[in-house]
Amino acid sequence: MTRDLDTEGILKDVEAMPVGTSLKDIKYPEYDEEIIHEHIDLLDQAKFIEVVMYKAGIPKTIRRYQINGITNLGHDFLSNSEVATAWDMTKKHFIKPVGSFSLGLVSEYLKMKVKEKLNIP
Repeated sequence: MTRDLDTEGILKDVEAMPVGTSLKDIKYPEYDEEIIHEHIDLLDQAKFIEVVMYKAGIPKTIRRYQINGITNLGHDFLSNSEVATAWDMTKKHFIKPVGSFSLGLVSEYLKMKVKEKLNIP
């Protein structure tokens, strides 16, 4: 699986969902369901969301999950991504040319762009 760091859409969907629901009803036609499951797992590992996952099989794959909410880190990421052009700049100047980095590092870069945009030292 190739990691797609443009996970803002999934986070926005999680933020809008009642606690304890699943993304199974939300469709992402451009992505295979297994890829969405893996990205939910990555968002959980990055501490952007809280989720309970049930894995089974060999190799273990996600069979189902329950999202219990978005964390402060997830909310901060979304707030920063909403600052005009900051997320677009992050995707254009950091994610696209550099490639694969941790969500934490992408989040830090995004914070830097928000500070620049808002003229915060």
